[in-house]
Amino acid sequence: MERRPASKKQKTRRGAEITPENAAQVLSAAEHELTRYDKQSAPVSTSCEMGVIEEIYCENFMCHRKLRVTLSPHINFITGENGSGKSAIIAAIQICFGATARTTHRGKNIKAFIRHEFDGNALVSVKLRNDNSDAFHPDKYGKNIIVERLIRRDGWAEYRLKNEQGHVVSKLKSELDTMMDRLNIQTDNPCAVMDQENAKLFLKGTSEDKYKFFLQSTDLAKMRTTYTHIDETTRMIIESALKSEVAKIATLRDAKNKTKKQWQESQSIGKLEKELELLKTELEWSFVDEKETITANVQKKLKQKECDATSASEKLSKATNEAQQLEQDQNDANAKLEEASMRMDKNHRQKMRVKSKIREARRPIQQYKAELSQVTRSKERTKQQLTRLHHDLQQKRDRHAAKLHRLNEGNKDLRDRVGKKQQEVAQTESDLHDTEADADAHRHTLRDLEDRQDDCKTQLRQLYQEAETTKKRLNSLKQQKQNRVAAFGRNIAHLQQLIQTNLHQFTAPPIGPLGMYITLPDDFMRFERAIEVATGSVLRTFLVVNGQDKALLDKLRRQAHCSSTEANMIISARTGYRYNNLELPSGDLAAHAICNILQVNNDEVFNALVDTCSLESKLLFDDREVAERRVLTGSSGSFRMARFVSEVYLPSGDKFVVRSGNLAYIANKRQLYGYIVRQNVDRGIVQMKNKLDCLEKEVDELRRDESLLSHDKNELGNDIKQQSDRVNFLSRRLNQQRMELRCLNDEIDDILQDHTLDTSVLESECKSTEDELEDFQRREQDLNKAITPDRKLHDSLDALKKLDSVEKMIAVEMSECQSDVDAVYKRRREAKVEEITEQRELEAA
Repeated sequence: MERRPASKKQKTRRGAEITPENAAQVLSAAEHELTRYDKQSAPVSTSCEMGVIEEIYCENFMCHRKLRVTLSPHINFITGENGSGKSAIIAAIQICFGATARTTHRGKNIKAFIRHEFDGNALVSVKLRNDNSDAFHPDKYGKNIIVERLIRRDGWAEYRLKNEQGHVVSKLKSELDTMMDRLNIQTDNPCAVMDQENAKLFLKGTSEDKYKFFLQSTDLAKMRTTYTHIDETTRMIIESALKSEVAKIATLRDAKNKTKKQWQESQSIGKLEKELELLKTELEWSFVDEKETITANVQKKLKQKECDATSASEKLSKATNEAQQLEQDQNDANAKLEEASMRMDKNHRQKMRVKSKIREARRPIQQYKAELSQVTRSKERTKQQLTRLHHDLQQKRDRHAAKLHRLNEGNKDLRDRVGKKQQEVAQTESDLHDTEADADAHRHTLRDLEDRQDDCKTQLRQLYQEAETTKKRLNSLKQQKQNRVAAFGRNIAHLQQLIQTNLHQFTAPPIGPLGMYITLPDDFMRFERAIEVATGSVLRTFLVVNGQDKALLDKLRRQAHCSSTEANMIISARTGYRYNNLELPSGDLAAHAICNILQVNNDEVFNALVDTCSLESKLLFDDREVAERRVLTGSSGSFRMARFVSEVYLPSGDKFVVRSGNLAYIANKRQLYGYIVRQNVDRGIVQMKNKLDCLEKEVDELRRDESLLSHDKNELGNDIKQQSDRVNFLSRRLNQQRMELRCLNDEIDDILQDHTLDTSVLESECKSTEDELEDFQRREQDLNKAITPDRKLHDSLDALKKLDSVEKMIAVEMSECQSDVDAVYKRRREAKVEEITEQRELEAA
């Protein structure tokens, strides 16, 4: 909706009279004039005032099922028949901006606006322009504000204020009133919104009604009401103040009379003043004598105390030195314990990986065993069947041999040749079978070597990639060591140069990155990773005071080619002082708050960290058990944090919170090194160098393994080629021997043609049974090979045993370290108690 413009006196001009003859000509001229006016006024639309209505949307509102009206930034005319819903659009605007049902003169209650015979809810929406220097919260709403009002069937209505993307920003009626006041939107002003009832009153009303219309349109009625309320309030204040002052005067008069009476009584006391002076003199000299006696006693005690103080100071110095030495011993013992714990964790992870490999390797073995049992039973049945067939065949051959014995007496030499040839064929078949079996075994070994070589190459590629990433990180840390700004992004230094160059264009100099203004004391350096997790990306942001500075800094970010994660901004007004009334946890817990641990040398940065990260409610603890004991109350399902405590962090970045009475422990999975907080990257450089050395050693080992595998693969390939040549040779020789044997058999068959033995059926059955038996035997051999644990499984089992032994050794070492830590802690506590005792004695002395 446009803001109500100032009234101006408009000039009127009587147009030419329109007749049926010139109507078409006049219409054409009017269209041409409107087109020219639109072209001239087009550029102005981009600079229209804020608050202009761009679009109205009604859903199940009055007579409209769904209606969307898009308006131009200038004058809009809405025409239609009676009952088509023109007035409903005006009513939608009024309802959307907070008007009551009676104010619109269209219904008695708000639910009467829901479309007839519709059981659901109604929705009205108005889209306003918000693009100007006086825009209403442009940082939250953008260039458009969408005001929605949801009318429910039960009579309730809900407001929604959305930004230009359609996201809900607020649901408060107060926010809507503030926006309407800022944009000068007056739905109750008849000059801004004149419905049918107000139009009738304006046209047909009396002079008094028109005067009321004038007062309402100029806000004089509202001002009169306000002034009347002010007069009434002032009168009531004056009356109450007058009564109070009269009562005070009466009280003062009584006090005056009482004081006057006391003064008269005091006149008789003047005679006693001289006696009082003498008594005062005697009293003062008695005080002097008493003080001199006390002074002498105090001097004696003072000398004794000085001697005691010297002795106590020596004891305190000795106790302090002993406590410091024990503290150093405890730190060393804690370091050893932490190192052993890290080795235990690493060993445990390796152990879990080895167990997983063993489970994966044993899973198919169970399946193979079940199948082997079934194959064994089938093989036994096949053997029995084959034995029976051989027995039948042999009986038939024996009977036929006895019958032909007499016929074969003259063919003994030919039969000897056939037997010899059969032996040669059998020998050749045996050699061929053995050679093929050896070739298959070599091919299987070759496939295993190729798989191992591929795995080795894959690991090499991964190690190369990890080494490149480590080198880049190492170079980045070296650059960061030379210039701390590099920790916040590679383009931040260029951005700061641009900010200094354009500093005169900012309303106030930007502050950032925020991490440049904080320091973590050396005593708390172990919490560096936890602090970076707690603050997130806020340490990389800049502080600006308004949207104009934000837009300018965003422009400089683009010039510096900053990424989306670099140099983000927070709009915050400059207060000029540091928050001092923070809601900190009570007691000793306040010392664990991050805001009390970090050293922030800029008040605005401190305030921004408190506003965005709530550092006053986030605590740091070295040990989880201690933290839970200090912070939590209640039992599982009804846990409660201490007052003003939201989260508790550990040095590793892990944290725990309480949600719906349940304790949630959240592990830190981000790879943070804490260089922003620590301001010292030497440790990170050493870590990266050590990691790079380890990667290079692993690469060398894998290269050696890959070279050995390649050599074994080549040798095995040569063996397979030789075996293939021998298989071809034996196959050719076998075919030749079979051909010769066939010729001899044909010769015998010709001789024994009339006495041929037909055993084809039995032989066919034997052949099929033998083939089936061979299949069972091959499958049994394959299953036995598969069931036999391979070398990888043996290696995994050996590795698991080694890891178990290492774990036991580390456990013993951790137990010893823990005993040392407990002993040192006990001695340190006793030394601390002694130190405090000596300190108190020294203070008492």
